[in-house]
Amino acid sequence: MSTSLFEDDEASVAAAQAGLGVLPSTLHDAVVDRVAGVVAEATLELPTETRWRSRGGRTGIHSRPMGYLLAELQHIARSHPGATW
Repeated sequence: MSTSLFEDDEASVAAAQAGLGVLPSTLHDAVVDRVAGVVAEATLELPTETRWRSRGGRTGIHSRPMGYLLAELQHIARSHPGATW
């Protein structure tokens, strides 16, 4: 599982150094182990090779599919102000 979720950036490094958070990179193995366990319990298999992945989400650069998802979420929230989920 390779994703920008586990990439350290300037803000996460500063937070970790100040004792206010952890480096995302230190969470990778624990998350992968947990996800692998859930996937195995569901009798599925994790892909062995990633063909593509998005990068830059922490700096505001998102993939086209993420843009569509964000637009849909904004539409729902604006259509139902004050709603809670």
